Amino acid sequence: MVNKKRQKRQEIFHELAINLAFYTEGKIRQRFACPFCLKLFDSIDQLSDAHIFPEALGGRTITLACKGCNSAIGSKIESYETERVKFNDAFSGKGQNCWKVALTPKSDNVNSQNIGKVTAEMKLVENEARTELQFHVTPKGYSPKALEEISKLWGEAGSSVNVEFQARAGWTRGKLTYLHSAFLFLFSQFGYEWALDPCTQVIREQIQKPEEDLISFDPLALAGSELTNHLPDGQAQISWYLITEPKESRGFLIVFSGLEHWSNPLGVWMPLFGCSYEPPKSINFCTLPLQTLRGHLSTFNFMYLGHQLVKRFFGKSETENTK
Repeated sequence: MVNKKRQKRQEIFHELAINLAFYTEGKIRQRFACPFCLKLFDSIDQLSDAHIFPEALGGRTITLACKGCNSAIGSKIESYETERVKFNDAFSGKGQNCWKVALTPKSDNVNSQNIGKVTAEMKLVENEARTELQFHVTPKGYSPKALEEISKLWGEAGSSVNVEFQARAGWTRGKLTYLHSAFLFLFSQFGYEWALDPCTQVIREQIQKPEEDLISFDPLALAGSELTNHLPDGQAQISWYLITEPKESRGFLIVFSGLEHWSNPLGVWMPLFGCSYEPPKSINFCTLPLQTLRGHLSTFNFMYLGHQLVKRFFGKSETENTK
């Protein structure tokens, strides 16, 4: 298995090294540039598998990235969305994980000021008769008075409790998972034509600096049942489209569908080559489905595939239109 993984990485490295040589006019040969930081590497030993969609959420297709960028993206972006999804699964009866939550009691007969927010562990427990959520509060750290009030609360009919998930950054970071996936997907299709294009600079910077708000990005703005109108029947996980109209919305649309943690597809808009990052606010646009390609990045005939695609549908590149 290890040898197969290494062989796969070597194949991807070789293909992208040839692709990089194309777009640097032969100035860089037999080297790989990380699609995020653009640093050059001579060996796959300095790289790791970069899942286009997070492996923890069901992604299987890979490309490569440097170990530094890949590790940072995993810990600073993807882990937040994975954590949010697993919590929602546990809360809705799908997961088996134990989660730390904050409980805020609400009752007319219990003095909640003596308690405040209570830290507890939430766990889904399946019994023969039913499935239930159990909350375990550890006495450590609470005063005897607070523990007395907590005991009253659990035995009181009609009392209620607010449950808060103690996420680190939640959706603010988690949503960048889909920006990262859309970026990597286009890298898998266009190679360094995409990664080296000026239109991706701010996207790469946002992925590398998730703690900063560098661009306006919200995949929920392009989420909803309307997106299913853009999907062929049985469409799996990632598909992509060219937005043709209206003109101000032209770009690539990357659609994530069939996700268990979202009831409707999510859409991520990406700019055309040479254009600025200005995503549309709604899903009111016309699209053309595009075919996902494999093993083409080392073929000279596929050079500037993205620019050719834009010229084919719009007559001339959007870059030329902006000049």
